[in-house]
Amino acid sequence: LMRKIFLLHFFLLFFSGISFGQVPTQAQAEQELESRGLDKNEVRRRMMLRGYDMESIDPNNPVELLEAEGALQDVIAEMEAEKKAAANVAAQNKKQNKASTKITEKQKEIGKTAVQTNSDNIQKAVKDGATIEEAIAEEVSDALEGTLPEPTTWGQHIFRNKSIKLYRQSEDVKPPDSYVLGVGDFITVSIWGLSEEDVVFEINKEGYIKPVRMGRIYLKGLTLEKAKVKIQSKFSNYYKFRPQDFELTLNFSRTININISGEAFYTGSFNIPAINTAFNALVAAGGPTNIGSVRNIKLYRNGQEIKKIDIYKFLLNPATQEELYLEENDFIHIPIAEKVVTIKGAVNRPTRYELLDGENLIDLVKYAGGLKDDALRGNIQIKRILNNEEIILDASLDDLQAKNADFDLKTSDIVTINTINKGIQNQVMISGAVEFAGKYAYFDGIQISDLLKRAVLKEEARDDIAYLQRYNLDGTVQYVKVELGKILENSNAPENLKLKNKDRLIVYNQEDFVEKYQISVGGFVKEPGTFPYDSDDNLRIRDLILLGGGVEPNATQYGYIKRLEPSNKEVKDYIRVNVSEALANPESRENIKLEPYDQLTIFDNESFTDVFNVEIKGAVRRPNTYEFVNGIRVSDLIFLSKGLKQDATNFAYIERTDPENLKAIEYLRVNLDDVMRSPGSGGDIKLAPLDKLKVYSKLTYIDDASVSISGSVRNPGKYKFDETLLLKDMIIMAGGLKMEAAKNKIDIFRIEFEENKPTKTVYKEIEVDENLNIITAGMENFALNPYDQVVVRNVPDFEFQKFVTIRGEVFYPGNYAILDETEPLSSLVGRAGDLTEFAFPEGATLYRPKDGVGYVVIDLKEALKRKSSNWNILLKDGDVLDIPKVKDLVSITGATNAREFYPDKIINNGNKINVPYNNWKRAHSYVRKHAGGVAKSGSKKLITVEHPNGELKKALDFGLFSLTPRVRPGSVITVGARPRKQIEEKEEKKKEQDWDQVFGKTITQVTSLLTLILLIRSLE
Repeated sequence: LMRKIFLLHFFLLFFSGISFGQVPTQAQAEQELESRGLDKNEVRRRMMLRGYDMESIDPNNPVELLEAEGALQDVIAEMEAEKKAAANVAAQNKKQNKASTKITEKQKEIGKTAVQTNSDNIQKAVKDGATIEEAIAEEVSDALEGTLPEPTTWGQHIFRNKSIKLYRQSEDVKPPDSYVLGVGDFITVSIWGLSEEDVVFEINKEGYIKPVRMGRIYLKGLTLEKAKVKIQSKFSNYYKFRPQDFELTLNFSRTININISGEAFYTGSFNIPAINTAFNALVAAGGPTNIGSVRNIKLYRNGQEIKKIDIYKFLLNPATQEELYLEENDFIHIPIAEKVVTIKGAVNRPTRYELLDGENLIDLVKYAGGLKDDALRGNIQIKRILNNEEIILDASLDDLQAKNADFDLKTSDIVTINTINKGIQNQVMISGAVEFAGKYAYFDGIQISDLLKRAVLKEEARDDIAYLQRYNLDGTVQYVKVELGKILENSNAPENLKLKNKDRLIVYNQEDFVEKYQISVGGFVKEPGTFPYDSDDNLRIRDLILLGGGVEPNATQYGYIKRLEPSNKEVKDYIRVNVSEALANPESRENIKLEPYDQLTIFDNESFTDVFNVEIKGAVRRPNTYEFVNGIRVSDLIFLSKGLKQDATNFAYIERTDPENLKAIEYLRVNLDDVMRSPGSGGDIKLAPLDKLKVYSKLTYIDDASVSISGSVRNPGKYKFDETLLLKDMIIMAGGLKMEAAKNKIDIFRIEFEENKPTKTVYKEIEVDENLNIITAGMENFALNPYDQVVVRNVPDFEFQKFVTIRGEVFYPGNYAILDETEPLSSLVGRAGDLTEFAFPEGATLYRPKDGVGYVVIDLKEALKRKSSNWNILLKDGDVLDIPKVKDLVSITGATNAREFYPDKIINNGNKINVPYNNWKRAHSYVRKHAGGVAKSGSKKLITVEHPNGELKKALDFGLFSLTPRVRPGSVITVGARPRKQIEEKEEKKKEQDWDQVFGKTITQVTSLLTLILLIRSLE
């Protein structure tokens, strides 16, 4: 203690710049500590690296003190230089985004380093318009590129190889006409020609812009295309310009907050510009993990599921992403993929694919890019795990397509397409809106224009957009957007790319991008069906009925049109029409003009007529419901139901309901003997509409009595009672008596019934012989009664051998039977030949599975030393005694400074080191000597020692100091960490400490402290 007081004094002398022999004042010490802001523990650690243990310096050795002072000056200078250099990095670290991720600890370290070293890039990104969270996320994402696991399922690759990126500003990408405007978007209106104007507007929180001299123009929720039409119309009232002299552009898109959860590499909230689609947003999350779905990603808006994102649709047609723009607080959830199959062999893209419900082999081949030319179509093999076994199934693609069928696939199936031969290698392909789609010979220098000349574009083909699908050497695919119109105008245009072997040009049809409206007619027309909608809006009710072949003869005069909203297919209105008048007079108001998706339904007259039934149920052979006809009787209904069952009673009841008042019910009794003897007689009641005839079973009125047997029989259970059932029969039916059954102790518990009196339980005890015959005097003819319960007892003290196991350092380890209920641990060790010379009894453990006890703390050394010791525990069935070899190591873990003194290969499981055992040293001595002392976050008072036998010891807290437990061979020392709040409070308390008072108070307590230490030693 005196040494520690001196060392603390030494530190204060140095920090305050006072020479030895002077005592620093409180103000001087506090001023110096605050001005330097240095950590005393860190100074001590660095001094130890230089060979100076501050707790072992001799205060009476001036030479040693001077050398230590010089080393201390070097440490202080070094720490202050490092502190200054790290100031900027530390400030940036506090702002680092803490969104939860599914990455490894190594990747976390890479991301942390990226943020620390690339702060300039982050600051530049923020100046360019990114939020701090965005900038950090992008920096981390770039640093982690290549550290994420390789994609395992097709579709994951587009998020790993930067096929899609996250747009930060609207100028980074030209928004399509389908972009939906919202509050915070900036738009630019440009006019040139006769009038000139160039003005920027922000859509305010009410959703409109307010040009000078004009009224409000509401734009929130409109697409860019519709907004342009609306704004152009408004401005045309105040400016003179031609349509081609007007332009509306998105100048700056608003920032929205979205949430991404589930199987993404990064989950949490993201602030991104609204110009991004859901596909771009998924880039911010790193995309799906290797178990995440790429087909069933869910986009929720306002708490309702509105869309399912299918990455395969984007890969097959990249234009689909334009439909998935996001709004504020949208929620994207990536579930686990449910149906993943693998396809190998002769397909263009062999890998794993995720399939949706209803998608099977045909779809799998399509997603795999189709079969190669050399594919063996008639012999496809499917490997499947079924009932814990691996099986092979065969399929023929030709047979399936001929039958318009498919082959059902299960998750984890492996499909193999074998090859005929190597096939054609020099080819390019074209598909879509061309006259001659297919494969063409590849040669050096072939261009897109050459391929178009051969394939010939169809008249309806789009020439403003097409995609060139190109495979990389590593098997990944890329899409190159081309404008065919520029190539057709000028073959020297840059868009006329040279093709590579196996390139595929995808040409789109104009009708693929046009909504095809339909109308339908159903119900009582001769040919119900669905028909294309007339784009000239000329079709009316009469035309649609004629397209349906005209009305049926029994059709009603009226019908209904269900009118849908074309944008979302929701029902907008129901319109009643007079079909007869519309057919008779085409000029009638009833001959309504049709709109897209109108559905006309015409009903029949019978639909408006009540149809009544009668029902028969109960003890008849075919209970059923029949249409009511006048004059039908009970006998007719029984005949229609195939007659009465044998257990039918001679009576039945009719439940009669008034059709005009369904709550009014009447019951009529029927004598079935009279009905079946004289059908049509007065007793054979005529039925009325809605009548229900119930025939009862005789079994309904018989109690289902039973008897039961339990105890020492092989098949205890309950049996239906029968007067012929004997006790012997019941025991035989229960599998007979067990070996341990007591034949002289069979108990029968019986309920005695007396009319109008409470029941009472009586008891009978019976003995049987080897043949199960009753031999109890006077009870030879004992018969069972309903509800008897038979219990067969065990022979007293009957039990099989009970075994225990001893393992480890004894001469004969293995299983041993317990000799009696009082056999202790020491007896088992003696029967096993006693301990070997390498045994470590202090570390012995006892595991007791019986009653779920688990591990029991024992002291085997004490148990063997004194047989009467409480540690000499009695053995129980299933006990396992483990005796390890001698241990000569001690483990130290927890809040220590070990990581600052040892390389990573020495430190295990976070911060654990193993050191030699030193006889009877206390825990804090091990921590100080071998682990660099207790860390700033730890506490000596929180040190615990777990001994090899499971015993746990804690440090004793005496207020002024604490006493840590002694250590045994094989013990584990754990230094507990203090709560963060407690650490901060302690640091504050240090700053407020009056050091003069501390020294005075401490020195006056030395005598009493030494006395206390002597007392503690005497107690050990």
